[in-house]
Formats: sequence, C-alpha cells, structure tokens
Amino acid sequence: MGLAAYGVMYPSQGFMVRVSAGNDQLVNSFGVRITGDIPVRGTTPGASASAAITYRATTGRIDGILGVGAGYNFTRAATFGELSIGVDYRLTDNIALYGEGRQHYYFNIGNPYPNISSIAAGLKFRF
Repeated sequence: MGLAAYGVMYPSQGFMVRVSAGNDQLVNSFGVRITGDIPVRGTTPGASASAAITYRATTGRIDGILGVGAGYNFTRAATFGELSIGVDYRLTDNIALYGEGRQHYYFNIGNPYPNISSIAAGLKFRF
C-alpha cells in the first residue's frame, strides 16, 4: 500500500495525492496494483483510477518496479493506457520511501491533453 503526493505543472497547475494498493509477488516477481489519483487543489488533470500488472527487481534494500496497465479519468470521462517506472528504498521490512514516474496515454480522439506525465514521491507500507 502506498501514499504519495505530487504537484502538477503542465498543462495544469495544482496538487494531487496518489493512493495505491497491490501485491508485487503474485507469481515470482510479477504482481498487480490498483491506483487512485485524487485532486487536492488547483487545476489538475482530474480524479482517476487505474490497474496495472507490475514487475519487480530487487537488490539489497532497493526495489525497481515497472508497471503497464489501463485506467479511467472520471473528470475527463476518458480512458487511458499507463506506463510506470519506480524505485523503493526499504527503511524497514514494512516501510519504504518510493518515487515513481508515470505516463498516461489517452485513447479518446480529440482529447485536448492526450498524454499526461507525473512524478510522485511518498511512503509505501508493506505487510
């Protein structure tokens, strides 16, 4: 389970929170994750939810994570594909700092902002 915050700079300006939950070891290093992005203030891309298949590579206390999935933006009424790449640094067995870059590729023709990039940082709780 993860909780992150990030600022939105372009094409909008605002602040959002990302909440995620999943299992990164369903089959070997492959897992699943669901994510919600929630606008907090300012002009943002809007609230969205997504699901992804993930792959995790671990060395020591560091985990690298790659995810591919799809989702829906409730504010724009638009579907999107998603690609994410991130890194966790486990402070303890149950708590990690994490950073993640994510790209949304919108499928709807005529969407004024066809792709949205974000970089988020936060805490991950593992149990």
